[in-house]
Amino acid sequence: MARLTGQAYNSNQFELVVRTSAARCLGRAVKFLTAVWPASYWCSSVLLKRAVKDVQFQVAYPRRAAAEVIWDDASASEHAVLLYSNQSLLIDALEGFASGGLRAGESVIIIATQAHRAALERRLRVRGYDLDQARAEDRYIALDAEATLRELMEGGWPNDSGFKQFACRLLARARGDGRRVRAFGEMVAILWDQGQPEATVRLEEMWNQLQAEDEFSLFCAYPQASFPPAAGGKLVEICEQHSRIIPE
Repeated sequence: MARLTGQAYNSNQFELVVRTSAARCLGRAVKFLTAVWPASYWCSSVLLKRAVKDVQFQVAYPRRAAAEVIWDDASASEHAVLLYSNQSLLIDALEGFASGGLRAGESVIIIATQAHRAALERRLRVRGYDLDQARAEDRYIALDAEATLRELMEGGWPNDSGFKQFACRLLARARGDGRRVRAFGEMVAILWDQGQPEATVRLEEMWNQLQAEDEFSLFCAYPQASFPPAAGGKLVEICEQHSRIIPE
């Protein structure tokens, strides 16, 4: 259980501490009433036990992220893109994407930068997810986007066969005994920022080809700052590779 140790806690962590403490206090009250007035106050005891169960449920089970609403109507083979103006908007959307998948019993693949993976995992742990267990069961698979991209590029261009082998192995690992899979990828955004727009579009096309063969939902994200007015034509081309554009 969470404990206050003098370190800084955000509002979600403080809420978890409060709920945990409330469960302990209510549990002690139930034991006291049952021991002192086992017959006369059975009704109060039952009510308190229900209260304890409710509080403990909230502590034990991961809480829904507000941004999950973005993905409530997503199809099993959706290819969505977010154009974000700041990091918080990206992490909010990514938290909703990952949290919704884990709570639904799906496997979640995250191919992102180290900073974005760390920010996401901090939020998921605060919400109550056991990421260590999820990793052990291949329900949560996190890869470094830059390192993965280097392995898939050949002569400045995405290697078609290398990508397909990598992606198929990854999806099979995540699917396990038949779980649905959702994946987030930042490799395209890195390619774009490296000044390789044609290679970016090609990698988006390769993801789409893979989705046509193996059902999974896909989420991409690009910083708005990467698209100056002169890049409008390529931005349209990138957006056309997606089935959904997420507004902020």
